[in-house]
Amino acid sequence: MNGEVPYPIVERLPEGVSEGEMREFFVNTVGANFGLGAVLTLGQLGMEGWPLTTTGKVLKRELEYAALKYLQQNTLFGYAIHSL
Repeated sequence: MNGEVPYPIVERLPEGVSEGEMREFFVNTVGANFGLGAVLTLGQLGMEGWPLTTTGKVLKRELEYAALKYLQQNTLFGYAIHSL
């Protein structure tokens, strides 16, 4: 696989919906040609809420850092992850 694999981050999974069902929905929506990594929740990343700027925008770099740290510590994903 070339390029980066997206890992969507959600506040929490909807009640009664598994990560596998979220991934299946994604594939059915955008097509099987697009890869998708694990669906991560804020809780898995050690966050209670979205990291925000003073103007209320999401700090994407903080999310990326937390996700990379989580994925590096949980080797079950099997992908090469660039260093922090």
